[in-house]
Amino acid sequence: MKGLPVNLCDFRNLVKMNFSNNEIGEIDNISCLSKIEVIDLRHNRIQTINNETFRDLERLRLLNVSYNPLTTIDPYSFQLFNKRSIFNVDMRMGNLQTIDVSYIIYEKQYCEINFDGNPLEKTINPTNFQIDKDKEYGLDGRVSLKNCRLYQMINLTDIGMDKPNDYYKYLKFSIDTSGSNISCDCLFAPLLAADLQSARKFWVPLQYDNITCMSPNKLKGVKVKYLVESGDLDDMICDEPVRCPKQCHCYSQPSQNHLVINCTDAGLQTLPETLPWGNRYTLLMEGNDINSFGKRDYLKRVYKADFGNTPVQTLKADAVSMLPDDAQVYIKGGGLSHLPSSMSDKFPGNIFLGNTYIECNCDNRWLQTWVNKKFTSTHSTNIFCRNFDELRIEQLDVQLLNCEPVDTLWQTFAVAISAMLTFVIGLALLFVCYKPEIFLLYRHRILCRKHDFNKLYDVYLCFDERNEMIRKWIVRKLLPYLEENGYRVFLPCINECLGGSREQLRRFAINNSRAYVVVASDGAFKSVCSDNDSMYISPVEVSMQMEFSNILYNFKSDSTRRMAVINFDNLKTEQMDIRYIKAFFRTRESVDFTSRHCDILKIIQKKIGPPGLGN
Repeated sequence: MKGLPVNLCDFRNLVKMNFSNNEIGEIDNISCLSKIEVIDLRHNRIQTINNETFRDLERLRLLNVSYNPLTTIDPYSFQLFNKRSIFNVDMRMGNLQTIDVSYIIYEKQYCEINFDGNPLEKTINPTNFQIDKDKEYGLDGRVSLKNCRLYQMINLTDIGMDKPNDYYKYLKFSIDTSGSNISCDCLFAPLLAADLQSARKFWVPLQYDNITCMSPNKLKGVKVKYLVESGDLDDMICDEPVRCPKQCHCYSQPSQNHLVINCTDAGLQTLPETLPWGNRYTLLMEGNDINSFGKRDYLKRVYKADFGNTPVQTLKADAVSMLPDDAQVYIKGGGLSHLPSSMSDKFPGNIFLGNTYIECNCDNRWLQTWVNKKFTSTHSTNIFCRNFDELRIEQLDVQLLNCEPVDTLWQTFAVAISAMLTFVIGLALLFVCYKPEIFLLYRHRILCRKHDFNKLYDVYLCFDERNEMIRKWIVRKLLPYLEENGYRVFLPCINECLGGSREQLRRFAINNSRAYVVVASDGAFKSVCSDNDSMYISPVEVSMQMEFSNILYNFKSDSTRRMAVINFDNLKTEQMDIRYIKAFFRTRESVDFTSRHCDILKIIQKKIGPPGLGN
């Protein structure tokens, strides 16, 4: 047979299907076989499996496609629609060269996935799969990779793991690589160093001590058992050729948690400009013609810089400043004649300069104190004064330098004055930028105010009279509530019928009111733009802004007056033009009209204080 029967879907109750030892080259759509449990297609000519083929077969528990020239399998091809995987998948003796992590890492339980005899080389992650750290994967499952050429393990960081122990914490299946060639490189090293007991459970051959390294060259033929027992994982490295300087050897070494840049005898005259990406570098620079240790961006990630006997003559101050505080520096060529003061921040026990001869003067007298910081008797750095008969700097009497005495009192005074000026300037800037907010916080939370009941009105209501919703709420809710509680209220749209000029009447009422309720809404107290975007203010806006200016003047000049601002339309601070209304919003002194968790009328009453009637 060269294909599956065309009438296969007529047998919808089929449970087991065996078409082994045929010439079938393609698996057609078999989603109609909803009850199928076993599919046997071994010894055929199938080359490709796509991720739609088995997805709807929710009862499928055994798939045998061994002894097929399989070259391509789509990601998640063995994951069913309910995220359950096929319990047993046999792909022995195919032509697969890579393993997608989605073939073997499932949330649900499975029994065995068999890749024995495939010419596998490495694992890949084309869909960027990331583990969920709240889950465990492949509980008690087994992945068989016997007699493969697999040389590269699953990359920890590639699937979202932070540290080696995560490998065994979240991946609960085991892998059998018996008879396979394993690359004992930087990807495998962290897995052996993390947890030996878990490693033995995960890597089945470790239980029988029969995993052998095929690379790198130094470890070819070495039993992994020896590496584990000796704890010597230093040779488990990966070359990093990208951006590696010419004539240098760059490699990552997980056992020491660093990336080594070995440029020994590389003929360099300056430090390399760029390096392969790494978090922690070791620079091996012995045998070069580097005269100056200059600034490079990667120096802040250098753990160790060994120049050996390279005749470095200059240490640049900015380069030394970039080095981590615990960085080790070896420069024993004896060419240094000056040490920058930025070195005083580094621990001398980590700086190995051998015998260094300098001109001792007032500018470098700090070296005497710095050298004495060493907590060990090992003289990794010996500094001699050329101008004092090569006397060790520790033994030098600094009075012989005739240095100007340091006026510590003046320095302390200067620092104090600088700190005070900084504080005053900062305080002034704070006051200038946030003057309204500071004023409101002082008035509402610090100043203890008395009530002035000798005013004609208790409350003046200020709002956008064009807004019908606000007008109805005030007339039907706020005004009756205040009057029922004894407040004398001035409501412009009602009290203006008393006669007189509108502006004069409102100004009189504002001057003779003890408290103010200002309703901030969309369109109120804001500038209005014309069609040509030139700024202008409508007559109504002019009147409202003058009204609020009078209210604000009386509120600021009389500490007995109170003000409540209501945010009617849930406005943001940037939607309001009036600076003091913004301040009410920012200090949360405004009343949120849209809040459902409080009685707005009672909050307003609390902010404006008790009524004056009858007092």
